[in-house]
Amino acid sequence: MKTSFKKGVMGLFVLTAMLLSAALAQVAQYVTSTNSARAHAYTVYLEHQPWSHQRRIDALHELKRCELGEPIREDATHPIIKPVNLYECLNKKGFNELSAAIKRSDEAMMPVSWPLSLFW
Repeated sequence: MKTSFKKGVMGLFVLTAMLLSAALAQVAQYVTSTNSARAHAYTVYLEHQPWSHQRRIDALHELKRCELGEPIREDATHPIIKPVNLYECLNKKGFNELSAAIKRSDEAMMPVSWPLSLFW
């Protein structure tokens, strides 16, 4: 009786560890896939803009600043405003189409599979 209880507890522990490791692996894959899809979205967006090379570089720098959550200032009369999220930051900086493209990309990645869906 005692050994069967130990085996049952050990089996439950192994099953839990396997589920947890699978979920962690899926989180890592989800983050990688989301970042890749986001990078593709802004690369396609920037390639299709009739801008100079320098303007594209400036837009990419603004995107990186928004991703890092750096504070932005609307004008000299307003205090520094920290955007709530990437989309709001890009919208405030005038990149509405880029914000929409990245949002569509992010929304496409929202469904997650089992077992990550148990924790999500």
